[in-house]
Amino acid sequence: MNKKLLTCMMLALALTACGKAEAPATTSTEETAEPEVTETAETTVDLEQFRTDFIGDNSNVVGIASNQKYPEGYSYDSVELQTTDYPYELKVFLKKDDSVKPLYNELDENANQAFDLIGNMDMLTYMLGDDYIVAQYTKDESGQVQPSPYNYSSVIDRIVEQYADENKEPLDWSSTAELKENADAIIKMAEDSTGRYKVYGVISKEEGTYGLILNDNLYSDDNNMNHAYVRWYHSEDPSITPSLEWKGETLYLNYQEPDGDSYKDVTAEVLCGFETGTMDLMFEE
Repeated sequence: MNKKLLTCMMLALALTACGKAEAPATTSTEETAEPEVTETAETTVDLEQFRTDFIGDNSNVVGIASNQKYPEGYSYDSVELQTTDYPYELKVFLKKDDSVKPLYNELDENANQAFDLIGNMDMLTYMLGDDYIVAQYTKDESGQVQPSPYNYSSVIDRIVEQYADENKEPLDWSSTAELKENADAIIKMAEDSTGRYKVYGVISKEEGTYGLILNDNLYSDDNNMNHAYVRWYHSEDPSITPSLEWKGETLYLNYQEPDGDSYKDVTAEVLCGFETGTMDLMFEE
């Protein structure tokens, strides 16, 4: 998210948030020459011809990445391979039209296809430019392709941007009457006793009540944003309102998460990076 947008966010939402995760660092990368893309509007390339057991097989890996069909408005640019150390990673750099929407799960099919065709690939990351992660995928122990929770950051960014553009403030916890079905919203969940730390819940068309925005308001020029990718439960009952509570020098977030047809209480320690403004959650067992 650019600095101009983040400045608007601080003015419109009073959200001084904390940082996004980056793709795991790799110790060695192998850049590949940009290939000629062979797919045209009239023809569809059979990707099976590029099947390979090894991510280091440059020509076949490039053939797969460059000939896949991408969501409307997005197209292939180049790739970068990490073949020296685990995790073996393929980075696919995309280009996009200015007017296209951010992606959430639209690259799932691409990822499943790429993992099927590249035998020893451990991680697949889609990028815009050198810094912005569009989506990221790994394989679990059973070999199933799993999207990273980080992918949901594009949804959170979209909703925050919408609030900034419309000069809207987050809704109070009890403002359920203002919520419409399948609407995007940001709900103010809790504030600590010092007024420095705040937590906001994200409601999206895609996932409902999923995702938290954690904020450290110590520095007015703090332009970071930190997301916690957890599900939470929203109720009109004031007796189950979330809270930020200090116990000694440790800050805890108490909230509820869905549990079948009901909900259950959850407590998580808020890990605060006092000099950096970063925040994270550590859940109690």
